[in-house]
Amino acid sequence: MGIAPDNFDPVTDMAIGPWCFSGHPDAERILSEMGFEDLYCDSDELAADAEKIAALANAICADKLDSFNTLHATDYGAEFWRILLLPWILWISQAAWVRYRYLSRLVDRYGDQAITADIPSLDHQWHVADMTSLHRNCLQAPAFNEWLSARVLSEIAPINWSLRQRGVLHIEQNIEVAHLPRYRRFARWMKSLITDQRCCRVYGINKQAWLFSVFLSAIKTKPTTRCTLPAPKFSQVSAEFPLSFLNILADTLNRTIPKALSSEFERFNRRAAKRRYTPGRINLIGPLLILNEKEKFVLAHAVERGERIVCTQHGSSGYQRVNINSVEIENRQDAYFSWGWLEQGNYPGNIRPLPSPYYLRYRGQARPEVQKLLYVATAARIYGHRLETAFQPMQAAQYPARIIRFFRSLTPDLLEKSMFRPYRGDTGVIDTLGPVRQAFQSLEVHSGPLHRDILRMRLSVIDHYGTSFAIALVANTPAILIWDRDVWDIVHQAEDVFAELCEVGIAQTDPESGGKFASEIWDDVNGWWQSEDVQRARTNFCNRYALTDPAWFRRWLRELKNT
Repeated sequence: MGIAPDNFDPVTDMAIGPWCFSGHPDAERILSEMGFEDLYCDSDELAADAEKIAALANAICADKLDSFNTLHATDYGAEFWRILLLPWILWISQAAWVRYRYLSRLVDRYGDQAITADIPSLDHQWHVADMTSLHRNCLQAPAFNEWLSARVLSEIAPINWSLRQRGVLHIEQNIEVAHLPRYRRFARWMKSLITDQRCCRVYGINKQAWLFSVFLSAIKTKPTTRCTLPAPKFSQVSAEFPLSFLNILADTLNRTIPKALSSEFERFNRRAAKRRYTPGRINLIGPLLILNEKEKFVLAHAVERGERIVCTQHGSSGYQRVNINSVEIENRQDAYFSWGWLEQGNYPGNIRPLPSPYYLRYRGQARPEVQKLLYVATAARIYGHRLETAFQPMQAAQYPARIIRFFRSLTPDLLEKSMFRPYRGDTGVIDTLGPVRQAFQSLEVHSGPLHRDILRMRLSVIDHYGTSFAIALVANTPAILIWDRDVWDIVHQAEDVFAELCEVGIAQTDPESGGKFASEIWDDVNGWWQSEDVQRARTNFCNRYALTDPAWFRRWLRELKNT
């Protein structure tokens, strides 16, 4: 169920998934012998399941409205509770469904065999402080995933399987989120005095935030136009799922209620209720609706009092095939300001394409003075608990080997001039630094400011289509994208842009072709990069998905006035 011991024997022992071997000293050999297969090898199937789970989460959210009003002696509406409840319900629903499907497949395969499984205690309440705690210390933590797997198996195990409860669940880390240092809290408090929270944490807007707040307080108010669709009835949506899964999900939700929604609700709610709200006013926000409890309460009250929410892009979305968390929580507000794109698949939303103030700071800032190749890695999450376009668990486990394949494809001379930038700073992420350093002991590891140094490199190689890749293209610094479509699938609206990136060599479809191409152009990187075809492909990408304009401020004000 959990992390496999060092003496795990594939001949006599069974593990439920590749995540059981995260950090195992013999993981590569065991994984090759176990024959694990990822749950989603097809983006269409992933998208279909994401749509089903999103509908279920919205139905559960609407169904819980009365019980939470009763619990807290309140009378708030559906939109108020949707802002507070949906992120938690959506995340737990995805994790439970993914684990349920993995365990169901295991039962189908070995159900006729006599199997004994050791499981932890199922009678455990997860003391979740907030959504950040849920993300880091539950969904990406070994103890919670072991418990969730055991909870699923307890519901669906065949009669000839023996489940032996071994006792108390051993939790290796505190589920509470550590408080911010005092100086950080003071800095935030000072900033709140200077900057009106009507414009809050919008990427690229810092000094201008107070100007936006003044403008938003001055323009004529309008009625809300939120894109939230009527929640389906639970009785209709639940028919799409096995009863055993619905039982598991209900129990898991009851055991993971964040304190901000239970014991700490009154404290958060009282502070937010004291603020002054004006019907029709706009709240222009960055990434606040998923993780930020204090701001979510303010926005929930804002919606309850008739104010509007305009969300803004904060990452490299737009071309991501499945992006259910942002779409359900952010796109369905009154409006969504994107960085150039108008449509993302068939997802609904009042999308307004505008130039990015965040990307503008990088526009044309390339200074390739360091004669090095920089390889930039990303986070490969081993538990695969989200239904989104990203690494599946086996793909995550094989990620270090893919990076090694790239460096082995370089010429010896270029390898000596290369640096590797591993991903750091989160739990549940595959270690890439250890395996890469073991394979290339003399390889330089980069640890400086990433985005600053991308602008200074002779060539950057980025193996994911995230923010770093967009910054490189906006800055006009030479860059190669290793684009594995099996991992990073795109929406149909982006097909022409990515096809052009492939044609000119910016996008390479596998590590070997990326390494060979980097070696071929190394002697004249600038000649390749500044060629007419490459610059046209770069510009087309930026115009669609990383739009910049020095006059962005005026364009944003005009759009807000018309929203």
